Amino acid sequence: MNTDPLFVGLGATPPDFDTIPSSPAVGAGGTSLLCSDGWCDPNGSSPNSIYGSADFLGNPRTNGSNIDIGAYENTGAAIANSLTVTLASATLALSPGQTTTLTVTVAAIPGGGGVPSGTVNIMLGSTLLSTQTLLPTGASTSAVSLPLVASQLAAGANTLTAVYSGNAIAPCCPVSGPPVMVYGSATSASITVTLL
Repeated sequence: MNTDPLFVGLGATPPDFDTIPSSPAVGAGGTSLLCSDGWCDPNGSSPNSIYGSADFLGNPRTNGSNIDIGAYENTGAAIANSLTVTLASATLALSPGQTTTLTVTVAAIPGGGGVPSGTVNIMLGSTLLSTQTLLPTGASTSAVSLPLVASQLAAGANTLTAVYSGNAIAPCCPVSGPPVMVYGSATSASITVTLL
């Protein structure tokens, strides 16, 4: 290839040799080489198992009938998937001694990267109230519920947000290295809980 392959992060440490969806390497590979031309993946499908059944991150080596040039098959997951983080409270006004339930939902759109996992920080302004681990609630959603006690709040209006930490997966065989981000961090819109 005699053009810039448009790597995601050639200058990163370590370099990220994944390609962006508009890369000229996407879908530009050939699938006509036979096993007799080189090493074959014993788990691949004949006659084109020279390409392997998966890329270096474990993604399927082909996307439809196309194959990318390079070690990674572009799935678009890191770019196409976005997140919404929603924070809700069962009650928006508390009297001293009362409790309400906060619910945080993290939804992936369109969900091609799987269920968001990791943790959510519940923030009161810039103060950390709690860190909770998300639990899957669907094919592309996770959630957590936790109590909010009136004693945690100051008199009057209290602004709360939920901050999702993002999640990553470890590279798959035979590659080792730092985890690959699936979903980045995201913050909910703020809600106001008033202590009466």
